[in-house]
Amino acid sequence: MAILDLDAFAVALPEKGALIGLDYGAKRIGVAACDPGRVIASAIATVARAKIDADVAAVRTLYEGRACVG
Repeated sequence: MAILDLDAFAVALPEKGALIGLDYGAKRIGVAACDPGRVIASAIATVARAKIDADVAAVRTLYEGRACVG
């Protein structure tokens, strides 16, 4: 289910746990993540854009590797 309301999105997230952020570009996807306590966020990877399936797989691997919750 897509959540388009930012307040509803914030309420839907667990109180703790790493979050991932994506910066979509035409050629690359920048990926950042915060620590589980949500104190600091850092860039973790740059994914070269390919076909959508490969892009999703690359981002999913990063998401799962950091045990992100959102």
